[in-house]
Amino acid sequence: EFRRVLFRSVLYTIYTPKPSVHGFCKSKSIVTNAVQHTNKNILINIDIKDFFKTINFCSIFFVYLLPWQ
Repeated sequence: EFRRVLFRSVLYTIYTPKPSVHGFCKSKSIVTNAVQHTNKNILINIDIKDFFKTINFCSIFFVYLLPWQ
């Protein structure tokens, strides 16, 4: 739990999500995401089973933190 809290605090100080990002953003939700897709001709909903179990700290480090060094 401590590593998770530490990681989030570091990530939020160096990363600002794009306006289109709704997942895991404090001020957004599934509702704010869904509103953007109302009255569209095509809607595709994909759920990748157990996707987040495949992500570990090293993956995040090399993608987000390493480029700033």
